[in-house]
Parts: sequence; structure tokens; C-alpha cells
Amino acid sequence: MPIDISTSDDLQKCIAQAMQQERMQLATEAANADISLRLDTGMVAGFVEQFLLQHWLPVLSKAHLSGKEENLAHCRQELDDLIWSTTPKTNAQQRHELLTRLPSIIATLNRDLDSINWYGSARQIFFSKLAERQAIYARSPVSQRRKIEYAVTVAQKASERLMARQARPVRPPDEINRVVDAMRQGQWLDFQFTPYSNEPMLRYKLGWISPENLMYIFVHQSGADFFSLHRKDLCQALRDKEAVCVWLHDLADHDEYDSYFTDEDDEHG
Repeated sequence: MPIDISTSDDLQKCIAQAMQQERMQLATEAANADISLRLDTGMVAGFVEQFLLQHWLPVLSKAHLSGKEENLAHCRQELDDLIWSTTPKTNAQQRHELLTRLPSIIATLNRDLDSINWYGSARQIFFSKLAERQAIYARSPVSQRRKIEYAVTVAQKASERLMARQARPVRPPDEINRVVDAMRQGQWLDFQFTPYSNEPMLRYKLGWISPENLMYIFVHQSGADFFSLHRKDLCQALRDKEAVCVWLHDLADHDEYDSYFTDEDDEHG
């Protein structure tokens, strides 16, 4: 539902929150891409894959969100170190390197997992499995037969991920997405906030669009209240007829509602 406002400061706070939400989504998508790149090699053990997607994703997302390249590089290196520590070592030198680096790898993992407040039995179970896998590769030489079995497993997993990605249908943008893509500041929409009711729809003006077109803020025609919507929610509202485009407002025109947005905000739209 729309929120009553008394000053434009509330609107600026809403814009700031929408910007943060967009940044968080983009950071999560980038972190997912980093992890998927490693999974595509087929070298990631099943229990490690689950850990990465469920618990390392927030850590990596934070690094992307920070905007600091050194944080991101460090976090990616931790990801690569973890995966490396769970792969077979083919000679004594590699096993020695694993034993030497393990304390640092485990300490860094624990520190970053503390930062996202992941505690409890699930974490203990993961580290137990991790220690067992690492101990096997640190102490035991890998037989020729095991090398071949591992190479076959890696190739199979990589092939399966590639085929799954290629089989994933690519859906072209539908009409609703094209409508949303065409929206600009000044577009008017009618919203029905109580689905399946006979209450009249309320008219709002699109006042702000985030830089990546993920978040939208609408201001009531009276200027008395506003609300924000994520792109997917806006698309769904249009599909469900809970939102209806009224007309495209000429961006060159200015009316009393434009005072709610600064020139800087217009640049983001």
C-alpha cells in the first residue's frame, strides 16, 4: 500500500532504499556468476557446491557490494583455495603445500562465515566433511586408477552442466516486459491495491527509475503518498491487471509533481 508522506525527505529515503536493493540484487547476481564459473569446471565436490550456493554466496555478495576490488579479489581467492583444498594432490609436494596452507584456509573461512552469522550444527557438519576430505588428499598418494576416475568424474560433471545450460530455454521478452522497458518518468498508471475488489483504481505517476531499471517509484497524483516496486512485481501487477498504463506523459512537460524529484534523480531515470 502507498505510504503517507509529509516531506520530500521521506521520498529521498525511499529512493536510497531502492538504490540499495538494486545494488544488492546486482551483487548477488555477480556472486552467483563467480560461483557458477567454478562449478562449470566439474571440480567442485557435491557438499562443497551446496555450501557455496547456500552460505558462501552471501559472503561473496558482500564483497561485490563493497565496491572494493581488494575485497572481491580476496574473496574470490578464498573460493579458489577452498575448491583447491578438496581436489586430489598428485605428488608429495602438493600434499605438503596442502598441509602448509590448510590452517590459513580454514581460519579465513571461519572468519568470513562469522561475518554473516552462520553458526550451528550445519556449519559443524560442513567443516567435519571438509576436514575428512582434506585429510584424505593430504596424507594419501593418489593411485593411477584414482586419477583416471577423478578425471572422468570431473569431465562428466562439466559436461552435464554445459548440457543443462544449453537446454535451458531462452524466452524472448513478452509484451509486458516491452511495455515496462518503454516506461519513462512521467508515465501514468492506475493501481488497484485491493485485488478482486470494486474499489476504484488510484492514479500514480512514475517519478523515478533506478539506473539498472530494477526499481520504480510512483507518486500519487495528489503528491500525498508514494511507493516503490521491483521490476518483477510491476510486471506481475500489469499481467494481473492490478496496474494499467494510462498514457505516456511527455518528458518535456513539467507539472507540480516534478518538484518531488531533483535534476540528479532525473538523470538516473
